[in-house]
Amino acid sequence: MRTLTHLDEFPEEGAVIGRLLLAYGELEWTLSLCLSAVLDDETEKERQDRAARTFYRMRGEEFRIVVADSLMRDKFKKAGLEPPYSEFVADLGYCKTIRNQYAHSHWITSDEGRLCFFSFEEGAKKGGEFTMTSRPLDLPLLKRQELYFNFVWVGLMLLYRRYEHFMGRHDERLWDFPKKLDRPPLFVESNA
Repeated sequence: MRTLTHLDEFPEEGAVIGRLLLAYGELEWTLSLCLSAVLDDETEKERQDRAARTFYRMRGEEFRIVVADSLMRDKFKKAGLEPPYSEFVADLGYCKTIRNQYAHSHWITSDEGRLCFFSFEEGAKKGGEFTMTSRPLDLPLLKRQELYFNFVWVGLMLLYRRYEHFMGRHDERLWDFPKKLDRPPLFVESNA
C-alpha cells in the first residue's frame, strides 16, 4: 500500500527529514534555555520555568525567535558574547527555514527518480498566481543539513553555559564554540 507521501521510496532521506523536523523542537528548547539564563529568578528551575512559559505561549517560530532575541541580545552583549550570539540566532533562523520548507510541502518522485518537494510557503509568498517549483533533494544534502542543525544546537547550548558562567552560576569547564559551518543549500540545484 502506498503511503501518504513519496518518502516510502526514499527511506533514508525520509528518516533524515523526520529527524530534522524533530530536531527543530530541540533547537527551540535550547533557545528557551538561553532565555532562562538572562532572567533574574532565584533558582535555575524558576528561570527555566518562566522562560518556557514565556517562550511557548508565543505562537509561531519566527515570533518566538524575534521576541526571545529582543529580551536576550543586550544581556549577551554585556557578557561579551554578542558575536557568537548574533551568529547562532541567525543560524537558528536558517534552521527554521529548512524545517518549514519540509513541514509545509508536497512530496513527489521526479520523472528521473529523484526525491523532490514543492514548498507551500515559497508559492504563497510569490506575487500573482500561486505556483510551486519542484525542488530536488538527495541524501548527502540532507546529511549536511542535519550536521548544520547539530552545529547550531551545540552553539546555542554553549551560549547558555557561557552566560550562566558569566553570571557566576556555573564554574564548569567552558568549551570553545564549534568551528563555523557554511550554511547548506536549501535544495539541490536543478542543473546538478
